[in-house]
Amino acid sequence: MDHLRVVADVNVLVDAAFGAYGRGRRGEPRNLSLEAPGDLLGTLLRREECSLWLSGHILSEVGRVLQIPQPRGGGFSRQDVEDYIRLLMRIATESRGGLVTPEPGINEIDDYEDNLVLGTALASQARVIITSDYEFQRVTGVRGVAVMAPTDFLSRMEIVRRRSMQVVKQEVLGVAEDSMELGR
Repeated sequence: MDHLRVVADVNVLVDAAFGAYGRGRRGEPRNLSLEAPGDLLGTLLRREECSLWLSGHILSEVGRVLQIPQPRGGGFSRQDVEDYIRLLMRIATESRGGLVTPEPGINEIDDYEDNLVLGTALASQARVIITSDYEFQRVTGVRGVAVMAPTDFLSRMEIVRRRSMQVVKQEVLGVAEDSMELGR
């Protein structure tokens, strides 16, 4: 099966860290399992048709933001950040994604950081960038890469899942009907 390659922007990964650690509970892991309810990353990993791609730059920025003291940042300890980065790498690896170096010289977007995320998508041949950055979402379709909000991505993946289930159900019912006819 061909995997849909996706890149998650720094803001999405930072938001996901709050889901894993619990907002306001500085550094106390609530649920670091890959099955954390409502966690975009857990949902992404469970979808066999998707793979997560990251870059050193994205991981470095996630770590930097998470260590900024609250309320501007996460206020996470160095150990919690290292654990979270390992979790992100595990998700990428288990989803058949990985770590790439951003394609150099990308200057398609006004924001330097967004260009590095786009460079990550191009280097990994990702088709989708998931971001909560509204400015970034407005430049969708740059060099063949869709840019969408996490909720939009999850909604579209749910539609794909439902359609796939209908096809499987129809195939199973068709086989069952064929078997019944052969038994007559």
